[in-house]
Amino acid sequence: MSKLLTAIGLMSGTSLDGIDVALIRTDGLSAVERGPCRTYPYDDDQRQLLKQAIADARDMTDRNARPGSLAKVERQLTQWHVEAAQRFVQETGTALADIDILGFHGQTIIHRPEQRLTVQLG
Repeated sequence: MSKLLTAIGLMSGTSLDGIDVALIRTDGLSAVERGPCRTYPYDDDQRQLLKQAIADARDMTDRNARPGSLAKVERQLTQWHVEAAQRFVQETGTALADIDILGFHGQTIIHRPEQRLTVQLG
């Protein structure tokens, strides 16, 4: 059997309810051991910032553009995810040295598959 890697995944969806953090151990093929998971809710101010970012992104056509509040919100959102990961490892007693990989896809602010355009902040 291949060595199992320890992975932490971060997810924040379009519901804007918060940041989900989960730990798994996997060989990347067939073995998956599910570990602890937590949700860290967004507060009202964070949710409002994300709603503003979605509004500011409404007319985007270039996935790399950051009009309006997007650059600022992107930095803040990334920091919120860092803080959620730090809190998670502290609460679950996970040693940072044991984590092999971290997955963070960012916060989707536009998803227009018919235009081949999706934009995530983070």
